[in-house]
Amino acid sequence: MVRPLQQGSSRGRIIYVMLKYAAGLFDGDGCVVVTRYVYKSKSTVYYYVVACITNQHLPVLCKFKKRWKGHIRIHKLVNPVYVWVVKGVRAEKFLKDICPYAIIKKDQVLTAIEYRNLGVTRHKFGVQFMGKLQELKKVQFESTREVSGYENIIG
Repeated sequence: MVRPLQQGSSRGRIIYVMLKYAAGLFDGDGCVVVTRYVYKSKSTVYYYVVACITNQHLPVLCKFKKRWKGHIRIHKLVNPVYVWVVKGVRAEKFLKDICPYAIIKKDQVLTAIEYRNLGVTRHKFGVQFMGKLQELKKVQFESTREVSGYENIIG
């Protein structure tokens, strides 16, 4: 985890701002899941953490890729949309770096980090954490809907 750097160094300020910016983008346009992968032999199943951020501005996602690795996919719609994806240990590093600054999805970030800290990839915990993350997303959606009064606007 990156701890707050000395405020005197310009490099430290840049990294600090970048982490806060990354957390904000993740809160708005990011996603974290525990996903299941079955090897071709179908006898081995692994679970791992995946984090992603969707954005139309490719240079921002390229900065994320440079810092935390991963890859960038493109979805060609009317306007192209880019998705930066990071998995496993690298996803854990990213999530630990932004955790102190995440607000909306902090519980999801902490849950994913908790799963990674168990150190298991071929275990029933993967299924449990998949369900736990889905439940957190549902609760977040419902609470956002209540606060915004969205149903009053359309009703």
